[in-house]
Amino acid sequence: MGVLEFICDRRFHNIFILPPDPEAGRTKPYRVSYSDYGDPNSNAVVLLCGALMGTRLSYSPLDTLAKAHNVRIIHADRPGIGGTDPVDVDQRVQIWLDVVPQLLAHLNIRHVSLASHSAGTIYLINTLLTYPHLLHPSNPYVCFFAPWVHPAHSKVMHMQAAELLPAPMIGKFSSVARFVNEKVMPLAGLSGSFVEGLKGSFMRSNGQPAPVALAPTTNRSRGNSIGSRDGSYSLPLDDEETVQELRKLIMQYLFAESIDGVSADTQLVLKRPRSIPWSSQSIPWNDYNEVLPLVLRMIGENRNHQDGGAERKWVVDAFHAETDDLVGDKGREWFDDCWNVANVPAPSEHDSQSPSTSNFEFRTQIVKDSDHNYLMDPAFGASDLWLQRVREAFPSEVDSLSLKQVGDEKKTKFRLFLNKLSHMTHGVTIFKSLTPSILSSNMLIVRTRSGRDYMQINPQRAKQLAENLASISSRISAASTGSKQVRLIAVSKLKPATDILSLHQHPGPLQTHFGENYVQELLEKSKLLPRSIRWHMIGGLQSNKCKQLAEQIPNLWCVSSVDSEKKANELEKGRKALLEKDSEAQKLRIMVQVNTSGEESKSGVEPSDTLALCQHIANKCPHLQLTGLMTIGAIARSKETTAENENEDFECLRDTRDQVAKGLAWEKEQLELSMGMSSDFEGAIAQGSDEVRVGSDIFGERPPKKDAVV
Repeated sequence: MGVLEFICDRRFHNIFILPPDPEAGRTKPYRVSYSDYGDPNSNAVVLLCGALMGTRLSYSPLDTLAKAHNVRIIHADRPGIGGTDPVDVDQRVQIWLDVVPQLLAHLNIRHVSLASHSAGTIYLINTLLTYPHLLHPSNPYVCFFAPWVHPAHSKVMHMQAAELLPAPMIGKFSSVARFVNEKVMPLAGLSGSFVEGLKGSFMRSNGQPAPVALAPTTNRSRGNSIGSRDGSYSLPLDDEETVQELRKLIMQYLFAESIDGVSADTQLVLKRPRSIPWSSQSIPWNDYNEVLPLVLRMIGENRNHQDGGAERKWVVDAFHAETDDLVGDKGREWFDDCWNVANVPAPSEHDSQSPSTSNFEFRTQIVKDSDHNYLMDPAFGASDLWLQRVREAFPSEVDSLSLKQVGDEKKTKFRLFLNKLSHMTHGVTIFKSLTPSILSSNMLIVRTRSGRDYMQINPQRAKQLAENLASISSRISAASTGSKQVRLIAVSKLKPATDILSLHQHPGPLQTHFGENYVQELLEKSKLLPRSIRWHMIGGLQSNKCKQLAEQIPNLWCVSSVDSEKKANELEKGRKALLEKDSEAQKLRIMVQVNTSGEESKSGVEPSDTLALCQHIANKCPHLQLTGLMTIGAIARSKETTAENENEDFECLRDTRDQVAKGLAWEKEQLELSMGMSSDFEGAIAQGSDEVRVGSDIFGERPPKKDAVV
């Protein structure tokens, strides 16, 4: 993959639409651009808050390193930057806090580690204080890189000079940046970003266009991770020509999109005017020295109200640049003092909630030879150590086997199986105990989710399934255009649970989304298989099964076959009951099935009645999330569908989606199209499908239902 293809990869160009919230004063949908890279299937996820000019593309050089550590990175552009809608400067923190939980829920991410670079520190702290439950339940981990410190504390002369500039001048920050980039730099042959240009105006200018430096890193190069499949998305960052081209393209992209929000961010970090708050109204704080007492109090409350809470160890790391012209030594020392528990005042006699220091650790490190802007460059080593610690904070989901009666040789064999394959299996054979004959076979053995039974594994079958999946994925990529990312649902109905595990092995599962047609089969499989699987119910539904389905499967990601208000109401009851028991559960995604072919044998609501059902779900079912429309077209039309020969059913669904979006006053992008199966998915993608369902081309022909086993 070339540099241009890398920077244009869809992983760096995602869009999320935050629904309107009239109660919060947000009457229109809010658009957010974000990147999602590294290991896409890892349970170790970082929510990254970038620097002042640190857009979602600026940190793309971390992709290879993140894959090597099996870590996934989510980075959303802040308001008015990239493709994210602008807001007033005093609303920047609040809209960020509105976006974070819904974006993570949209991505089905339950827990994250938090990391920030420079000005992103302000956004990280607000996220930490507002949503502590989003961090890992046992190992919450936070990391600051070159944390921004206000000039009042850093005493850095040129930053104090910047603080003296009139607020309106600071508010035109991005306009000057664009002028310098488009007019001055091409004429003068300069290289550098606006951030460095600003620093240059205060007596320093030697910069590069991205907060993550793109310098040669021959001593830091990493091999492919076991979760990255083939390394096709990696770039040789030890090649100077590649580095220069990537540096140039990031710069071009940065100024091709919106950077108006940089002005507002500049006002925010400098507190100009001083009335601009750094915090949300719900948890107020003025500066970093007020944060640690709030964090310790939060830890204490968590310990008192959660079983096992005392064992939750919070770790906060700070990596500082050896040379930091923005923060300086005084700023670094002041920031570290703010996180020193010894400086936290003792609680008063009347304070019922005393801070907890026993479960908190702050570590600080100065990274040799680094500077403020490029501290996260992999060449300096801090990012490597950070991602290693992120990975360690998210233990594998694999249960350890009980091997009390197994010899040392077999114990070693089991551990190798678990470390290398974790969840890779075939065949339906489930054992209550491990006999000598089983242990001496060539099969691999994995424990079921219940922890009581074991499954037998056929590596040859797993290899074949992986090859089939790779073939389908390649065809989907070839059929996709631009930055559009099409979701593949592997339809596993009437196939054994162990086939699914063959494609969902940790730490780098090949496939996460699986579709089932029968409620009882899905219920049974969900009890055996890892909760990291995202289940889709794509078959016909009976109303009396809906509540059970929504309540008993926490990782049921979507029900794609809703065609009546009654079914929606029952699903609403079930998911409401689940959320009352499990605070970490998410709203249930819903797709309305539309009968576009008019066949009596097909389920689905009539196109003309679709809007009314969608309005009911959106307005009357608060524990459901309307995400799109689904159709199963006529077989005859499906067989004739190609990229050039459009399918009438798909065209009908697309038109229906447009009408529904208009009726709901939503953007079209808020409603996905689920259309296309094994025989016609490439044509469906050409007609705008966001999701395709493929079964037999991956798993082979299905057995008769009476012969199928879970």
